Order: sequence, then C-alpha cells, then structure tokens
Amino acid sequence: MPPLYLYDDYDRCLEEFPVRATYCLVDSWIVPNDSIPLWSVIEQFSTDTKRSFRHDRLQRGLCMSRCHQLMSKFDRRTQMKYFQPRFIANDSQEITFDPNTFRGALDWRNRYRRLANQCVNYELKRQYALMAYSTVEYCVTNRQQTERDVLVSGLVSSTEALGDGDAIDVVFLLLLGLLLVCTLISTVYDCYRYRRAVNPHATVTDGLKDYYRSGLERPGVGRWTILLLSFSLPRNWHLLTAARKKATGTSTKDLRFIQSVRFLVMYLVIAGHSMLFNCIFPLHNPQYVELNYRRFITMLVFNGITVVQTYFTISGFLLAVHFVDFAEKQRAFHLRDVLQSVLYRFLR
Repeated sequence: MPPLYLYDDYDRCLEEFPVRATYCLVDSWIVPNDSIPLWSVIEQFSTDTKRSFRHDRLQRGLCMSRCHQLMSKFDRRTQMKYFQPRFIANDSQEITFDPNTFRGALDWRNRYRRLANQCVNYELKRQYALMAYSTVEYCVTNRQQTERDVLVSGLVSSTEALGDGDAIDVVFLLLLGLLLVCTLISTVYDCYRYRRAVNPHATVTDGLKDYYRSGLERPGVGRWTILLLSFSLPRNWHLLTAARKKATGTSTKDLRFIQSVRFLVMYLVIAGHSMLFNCIFPLHNPQYVELNYRRFITMLVFNGITVVQTYFTISGFLLAVHFVDFAEKQRAFHLRDVLQSVLYRFLR
C-alpha cells in the first residue's frame, strides 16, 4: 500500500531553490478503482477504522519547485493525465476545506492545486497504478511575500497579511495583562497589610506564619479585601505549601485506600494520553501501531472510556458515604441541600 505519510526534505528544498522555494502540505484521497487488486486491499483494511488508519487518505509534503521541474519535462497532454478532478467519496464524509484554518490558505490552494495533484499522482500512478485527488492545506516559502501575494484570494485583510494579531490574540493579551496587573496590585497590597500587622519583636518567618495563619476571617475584613488579596503571590504560596492537619475522622481513615486507586487510574489515563500522538502525528511505521491495537492488552490499556468510568464510580461511592454521614446527624434533608450539592459538584 502507498505510505500514509511521505515528505520531501524540507531543508534540501530551501537550499536547492534559494530564491522562490515553496513547500506545501498536501492531503490526498485515493480514487476507488475496483479493477485494481491493490485497491481492494486498501478498502478492506481501511474499513476497520477503530484499529486501522484510513489508507485511502494520504498526506504528502511537496517541494513545489521540484514538482514544477518534474512536470515541465512533459507536454500538456501528458501533464493532464496525472490530474485528478474532484470526486464524490464513497463514505458520508465529504472532502471539505476551511479557508480560515491557515492564513492565505485559499491563495496557496488556488495557486498550486493542479501542480500538487499532478505531482502526487505521478508517484501513485507509476508505482501503484492509482490516482488521487489532492488538496493543498498550506504552504511556506523562503521568499518575502508582498501584500499583493497574500491578498490574491481576497479573504485576508491587509493588516492580517502583514502579520498583525487577530482579535483572539488581542483578547488573550488583554486577559494576560489584566491578570498580571491584578497579581501585582494584590501582592503589593498584601505586603502593605503585612507591614502594618507584623509584630516588631517576632522573626520574619514567625511573622509570616502568624499573619497568614490568622487568615481573612477576622472581624473588619470585607469581601472586597478578600477578593483583592486572592491574587497575592506570597499568600497563595503559603496556602500551597502549608502543612495540612492530619485527618482524625474514622471515615476518613477508612477511605484512604481510594488514594491508591486514584493513583493507578491516573497512571492509566496519563499512559493513554501519552500514546495519542500515534493517532495525531505522522508515523514512519503506522503498521506497528495498527498491529498493536489488535492486541488484547493494548485494548485494555487504551480503552479510555472504561478507565474514566472509574472516577464516576469513586465519585458516586463518596457521595453515598457523605450522604450517610449527613443522615446520621439527624438533619432534615431539603431540596435546597440537593441543589447546593449539585452546585458544589459543578464548581469542583
């Protein structure tokens, strides 16, 4: 079968064509052809989407300058033999394209869609007797783009073409600046309160402990003061590093085994997420991953739905324990308590 991922040497492309080198990422859909035995193998192997990649969908990294040199050796009739127009796929997923995914993507697509199509099919037709419809995702070049080059599609404004940030970038910078300002003001105000409340005869360490141990529950501390001090760096650092009181309740001691269960489940979750790159990033040997997904132990480890269900089981168990403790206190259970519990769970 054709390799799922195949890329031209990016550095070599820029070195061989130092003036106007262009490198494009191309997605290709193989055209179904029942007369070719290889297509039957590809179709049969790709139907098991839970354990196999779609081998009828390829990704190529093309040096467009090299492709231009390659196609220039043929006359126009021969070039058109390697061109595959758009077709309707057999499955329900249509071949779509969002021009807003990459800046200037529609311009690159209109400029190189025919050349990319011919370059990919030159390889497929000669080696596998297959044809594919190819579409350009995005391109990079080593030449300086002018505003006219980027605005050919008419979908990108001049400010975006010059590399200015979009609205999302501005919102992110504003939120980041607001967070930094709140942190600075809160830290300065917290230090000011500490200097006013510190005991002059106490050491710095003891003074800090007494200051933060008193907390914000003392009389005279308003809600705005609590909100302002919530961004203080030294106060949050103290809360993070302060020693917790040891649990003395019987139910708390009996439920300590849950910590070990949480550790094991968390390990499985991290292990599963660390292997997600096998389904996202290009692979040199995708057959290795596909064969491993057919192993029983691999199915158990990477069955993320079953692992996550463990957290819901623990949560339901703890809810039942707390409800029993609540009932033993002989308090009436009202609708307000139900809504309050749901709200607290949502906030957590």
